[in-house]
Amino acid sequence: MNTRAWLLLSGTWLLVACTGTDLTTQPIIFNAEVAAAYQQPDAVLSERRSPLRLADGTTVTDCTAYLAALDHAPVEETTANVTVRVEYRICDTLAVLRDSAAPPGVALPLPAYAEGLRDRLDLRSFPSSLRQLADDYPTAADLPDPMATSISNAVLLIESADWHYRLEVVAVVGTDADAGEDWLVWLTDEALSGSYRDYRLLIISGANEPGYLTATVR
Repeated sequence: MNTRAWLLLSGTWLLVACTGTDLTTQPIIFNAEVAAAYQQPDAVLSERRSPLRLADGTTVTDCTAYLAALDHAPVEETTANVTVRVEYRICDTLAVLRDSAAPPGVALPLPAYAEGLRDRLDLRSFPSSLRQLADDYPTAADLPDPMATSISNAVLLIESADWHYRLEVVAVVGTDADAGEDWLVWLTDEALSGSYRDYRLLIISGANEPGYLTATVR
């Protein structure tokens, strides 16, 4: 597999490629964990993880079994599974990356991705703890006090005294069909008191088009 890595130097992301790598065929990866997994997918896919139960009773303990089992049943929605599910988010991400092309444009400065999430992502388009608020406040930029937003590189944080909500653009990929650009986003949605947790891979399709961004859950 062709590989490439990103280095952060003076606030700018630089591409470092292996000799012979065709840069026009590769997705753009920002997250260090995802970049490492993309370079060694077999090891990541076979790595043993905490047991995760699916709705048909199947229990999986690695990415390979998990991805195969999803063809037959969704993950069982239990409190235990929600906590474990964060270990399998990298599995979903690799599954998308291995079938993806390079995006049509060049990488933007990292804060531009987080600003796009803040200003354009329609919070009504996917399930999360903010879904009920989203009918009145459709984007993070619209949220009222005490919800506070902040940006760090490609990460958008939405926080209050009792909640931690994090969206991170981990990779940008292309879609061959229409020269579109998709963002792969990790959602971390946690109550600071209580048991609510949610960890998902979101896919924002057509992110290079104007207007609201909409996300689907992988």
